[in-house]
Amino acid sequence: MGFTPHVILDNWDGARSIDVADIDGDGDHDAAAVAQFADQLIWIRGNGTLNPVVVVIASNYDGARDVVIEDVDGDNDMDLVTAACDANDISWWRNNGNEVFTRFVIDNNFVGARSVEVVDVDGDGDMDILGAAFEGGMFAKYINNGSEVFTRTVLAEDMDGASYINAAYLNTDNVLDIYFCVAQEPLVAWWDGATQELNYVTSLIPFPRELDAMDMDADDRADLLLAANENQEISWWRNTDNRFYRNVLTSTLTQASVVHAGDYDNDGDVDVLGAGEGTIKFWLSSLSDNIDAAELLIPTPDDGGDKPALGHAIVPLNYELGANYPNPFNPLTQIQIGLPEAQNVKLTVYDIMGREVARLADGYFTAGYHTVSFDGTNLASGVYLYRVEAGNFVASRKMVLMK
Repeated sequence: MGFTPHVILDNWDGARSIDVADIDGDGDHDAAAVAQFADQLIWIRGNGTLNPVVVVIASNYDGARDVVIEDVDGDNDMDLVTAACDANDISWWRNNGNEVFTRFVIDNNFVGARSVEVVDVDGDGDMDILGAAFEGGMFAKYINNGSEVFTRTVLAEDMDGASYINAAYLNTDNVLDIYFCVAQEPLVAWWDGATQELNYVTSLIPFPRELDAMDMDADDRADLLLAANENQEISWWRNTDNRFYRNVLTSTLTQASVVHAGDYDNDGDVDVLGAGEGTIKFWLSSLSDNIDAAELLIPTPDDGGDKPALGHAIVPLNYELGANYPNPFNPLTQIQIGLPEAQNVKLTVYDIMGREVARLADGYFTAGYHTVSFDGTNLASGVYLYRVEAGNFVASRKMVLMK
């Protein structure tokens, strides 16, 4: 299985995002793309040859960062939805039927707009929009009222480095859920679409950049895939009744920032595509499709237990103390620790004067990741420190109880 590259644009400064669909309805695949530093939005008209036509839609779209192709207005023409970080903008661009696009600004105060996705969040048949604002630290949904007027609802604020947001069916209630990642916290989490409950996945993977959702293990619910920049990691997270289990495909993909899942070789199982600085890799889930000595991921059926599927062990390379989440909190928060080996662990909470106020753990833990809950019901609002001791490893972090 091999690919031959064909250059469409070269030296296009800050090329950031591309999506593919039949924009003009002629049966050939077209594409839309943006370049952050060139401040451009373009579409690329496929014509059945190796020489597609590049059409500039906007040449002064400041900090063009993301683009998605979708029929927003239900007229069977493919429209565009975009994010621009320097313009603090979320817009949709109506395809007028002759591949001329009219821009409609949805939000011009979405500070540092980083990513957008288009999905029917509320199940009413109209396409809504999800957005992540990196510098503004905000996640929002924009609900389409049926006439392409969008109402913004802020899902979360003060999420410094809000990187990515999308939706999938993450449990069995047949209601769409919203999942997201925050680079600076770091944090991967999801909101239950039925209950609006916030569910924690992990805060231990440095600089998560992008997520995807796909049923990797054929259990009829979506698992998560993660590209983590600082960790150089592409991983998939097996979704179980109790939590998500981490399976690392690679920890050597420099500046890992893109991850997608799909059946790329048409053999009936799920493959993974990851991209980083100067590198794009496939991980094919069939042993006969081993290319470039890629590590192989072989999902196993759920055995009824709550164990990780076959893959890399869920054990960190180093000792880790994660940022508590949520933070600030009232009154409950969770703290995650990572142990590369079995160890006696002491986890203690102190007030700002250094007085011990709670002992959350004091005993033997197996190697792997462990989550401990802290209840501040009986404490006053303020800044607290939590400190872990595990062998020679000692670390502490701050958390804020806000009542």
